[in-house]
Amino acid sequence: MPTAHLQDVSEHSSQASPTASPQSVPTTPLASSVDKDALVPAQSHASMSRSRDRAGSPAPSEPGSMRLHSHGVGASYVGSVHWAAVLDSISELRDHYEEEEEARMLATSDHVLLQSPGPRLLYEPIQATKAHLLASIPARPVVDRMVARYFNAEGVVPAILHSGHFLREYEKFWQEPAAMSCIWIGLLFSVMCVATLYQQSIEDPADPETPERVRVFREQTLHSLILGQYTRGGEYVLETMINYLICESFIAQDTEIGLWLVQGIIVQLAMSQGYHREPEKFPSISPFAGEMRRRVWAIIVQMDLRLSSQLALPCVLKLQQYDTAEPRNLLDTDFDDTTVELPPSRPETEVTPVLYSLAKSRVDKMMGLVNDVVNDTQEHPYTEIMELDRKLQEAEASLPPIFRWQPLSQSFMVASSLLPLLHTRADCLTARTSRRPIPSRATNTHVALASRRPSRSWSSSR
Repeated sequence: MPTAHLQDVSEHSSQASPTASPQSVPTTPLASSVDKDALVPAQSHASMSRSRDRAGSPAPSEPGSMRLHSHGVGASYVGSVHWAAVLDSISELRDHYEEEEEARMLATSDHVLLQSPGPRLLYEPIQATKAHLLASIPARPVVDRMVARYFNAEGVVPAILHSGHFLREYEKFWQEPAAMSCIWIGLLFSVMCVATLYQQSIEDPADPETPERVRVFREQTLHSLILGQYTRGGEYVLETMINYLICESFIAQDTEIGLWLVQGIIVQLAMSQGYHREPEKFPSISPFAGEMRRRVWAIIVQMDLRLSSQLALPCVLKLQQYDTAEPRNLLDTDFDDTTVELPPSRPETEVTPVLYSLAKSRVDKMMGLVNDVVNDTQEHPYTEIMELDRKLQEAEASLPPIFRWQPLSQSFMVASSLLPLLHTRADCLTARTSRRPIPSRATNTHVALASRRPSRSWSSSR
């Protein structure tokens, strides 16, 4: 955006009265009736400012502005200091801006070859069309098996798709394939790719046909993303890219920096659509959409930490940059897109598809802090290291019972041992940053050594 325009907007916003009436902030109906309405927080900027003054202490940043578009691109988010957020309080300018944006988006189509002036890394011209994509999809019985395998691979496949919602759209696809967007077709290819790689890992890794199937599914996932102009964001873009990154992670070496770069793109796309802000602050996001956004964001944070740790690089995301709540421990049958109010979270003694992700996010939140300390160029005081060690112990204590430490020989789920090992790794990294002893060091050394014994006996018994 031109600098002069930004300055003009800044001047107008700085002249705005701090006591503007709450009526100047537009309200929005529920998600079922919004397509063009801007998603604005229920609390006005003025009231937030007054409450902040009364508190006399720093307050969290204002939620900003989010828009849902009727042209199928999904949501776009900007922070509270962005010029578009200022326009949200000026209804005439907001309506004019939305009309122009709508016309621009509708002028482009995912059915044609892209001629983008942007970096070739983002939009490399391809010779594929939607017809080519559809021609590459196997017969339905084959696809049915792969989709079933994807949703049954709990603990391997993250719960970023609601099974009931996806299967309803899956039926629509087989009724009229050409009516589905390129991004949704890419999502289906990514599901098939993940399912094929998962099958290879548990069955016959030497099957000569598997690499070719993986190559086709991965290639068509990429083509679908490019044809669908994934940098515009929209429904299923993030889910497709997460599945794609999972596929690449199956194949690539741990030190492949390209994975980290793809993760960076996913993070930026997610933040541009407001996934880093708690959905409840935006009334026009439905309960169903809000919960699925929490699930997707939790996985994005986890993948950012994992890939950054593997490369010994700082995380792209920082804890203070987002306030999205944890997803609830719910089965997919507990809610759907018609849900008016989410049910309370199930007890953490009940295993659901999201429970592992929920537990892992607690360890990862602390692991992210450890990663920041390890990669910091400044030395941290011993008191800070001790405080970090204390928080790590609290995170371990908050794990659901099924994911607390127990030998592999006594566990039916490998994940029940993986999370304590991740916690132990975090403690070991914390201990490395201090020249003085850490209380948990001896305990974690014992756990780390104990974890090797069952794995050796399990391997010898196969």
